[in-house]
Amino acid sequence: MKQAILATAAITVTLLAGAITNVANADSSFDNHRFLRVSSFEGQIAFCDPPAPPVDVVELPGGITITTFVNENNVWVTGNPLVDGVEKNRVVVVFDPSLPPDVPPNNQARVDSSIDVAAFEGGWRIRQRLEFSPEGTTSFGIGFGLGDLRGKLIIINNDTPSRFEVVQDPPCDVPPGYPADQIMGARLQGTVITFGWSG
Repeated sequence: MKQAILATAAITVTLLAGAITNVANADSSFDNHRFLRVSSFEGQIAFCDPPAPPVDVVELPGGITITTFVNENNVWVTGNPLVDGVEKNRVVVVFDPSLPPDVPPNNQARVDSSIDVAAFEGGWRIRQRLEFSPEGTTSFGIGFGLGDLRGKLIIINNDTPSRFEVVQDPPCDVPPGYPADQIMGARLQGTVITFGWSG
């Protein structure tokens, strides 16, 4: 039952993101008053803090563990002012020793993110699903805007597997004693959608 629920939830998120992305790619207006605007982005996330131990580990019957990590200083760099800023997130990983490592939930993580956008008074709240494979990591997510970005929708759609790589010229202050050539980054791409009403 647990696996069926997890699989259904994953499929629902993926289909929702795909459907909205297809609509967004049209970049069209509905009529003379309602409109839809699309702004795509592509870049990377720089993990500017050293790796930290988990903040919480819960052990369940059957050897299942739920591990939570917190990151306070991930910098989004895409060149799109609607997106670029500093992310804080909470990553939850579930491991079930009775299952192979390449099936859910063992090959997935849930990420709840809060992004403070540098160019605006506001930011994003996003929920993502990361999926790991020998080819790399993919991620899918959806979120909503706050403050100046209220009324906008953001979709994360990193559907091409990629690996973490060293960030060249990190876009952040390197913590004391932490080598700059050890700051890693991940590929980032997606779409910001604005629904509006004019006239």
